[in-house]
Amino acid sequence: GAGGSARSSGSILVGTDSGRVFLSRLEGDKGDVGLEQVFVAAEAMPITGLWWTRRPAPTEGATSPQFLALVATPSRLYQFAGTGSLRATFAAASQGLEFREMPCDINGSESVRGLGQLRYLPVSSRVKRERVAWCTQLGVLHGTLVQVGKDLPVQSLLSGTRLVPHEEVPLGVMLLPFHLARLYEGRVEVVSLQTQRVVFLERLDGAMRGVIQDEKDQSLWMVGRDAIFELVADDTHRMVWREFVDMGEFDTARGLCELPEEEDEVWYAEAEQHFRRGDALLAAALFSKVRLAKLE
Repeated sequence: GAGGSARSSGSILVGTDSGRVFLSRLEGDKGDVGLEQVFVAAEAMPITGLWWTRRPAPTEGATSPQFLALVATPSRLYQFAGTGSLRATFAAASQGLEFREMPCDINGSESVRGLGQLRYLPVSSRVKRERVAWCTQLGVLHGTLVQVGKDLPVQSLLSGTRLVPHEEVPLGVMLLPFHLARLYEGRVEVVSLQTQRVVFLERLDGAMRGVIQDEKDQSLWMVGRDAIFELVADDTHRMVWREFVDMGEFDTARGLCELPEEEDEVWYAEAEQHFRRGDALLAAALFSKVRLAKLE
């Protein structure tokens, strides 16, 4: 957890099958464990996902750090934002609890491995803002984490949320910069977050147990009964810029291009669109930006 040292792990959140969340810390050379209950989910469903972070004070002159936390169950995504400490953040939330709720008719005692799973994607060269995905019975809800200011509490920690529907709850999900990977018995499929179309499908042999996503390097591992598979997701942006072209979002598409010929294709597609609409002058200006020989 954040705030760790040579003799302490820092704060760790621990969830239980009965809907309870404990704040823990490993102390000393012997690994002594302390547990303090900080939250109980009202629906008494299993805690299926936990995430928290500590951020610097949001305004100049403020000294108290900011704490954000998410607690997932199969039917609710609880959101916490506060200052001072993680413990104080949970305590303050009891006066005005914020959560996102989704339909769920699965009894809390039933085992559906991917249901309620929470995934976090940090900022990177491909991800401008932190992203979160939550697997519900209807689909995977994903959105970006908001930049929380000095005014607390906030109505929601997530913005721009969209649902990627599924017909059956997957065994596990993995969040990528532009895609969502879903693991089922016998297959893994990758879905575009923009078009919600399946862009990749791979058949797998053997019974699958679940998925693990390394938050440091974003490597993806699928665990089976007799084998472990790695899903390599290099250069996924190369198929994404074409999706934005199909949607008519040409500026976004150009921002994802890395090669001159890719940018040329975007300029050409935008010019053709305006030409078909009868705007010959704008089309000509856009055609002039095509650097490689493509015009016929």
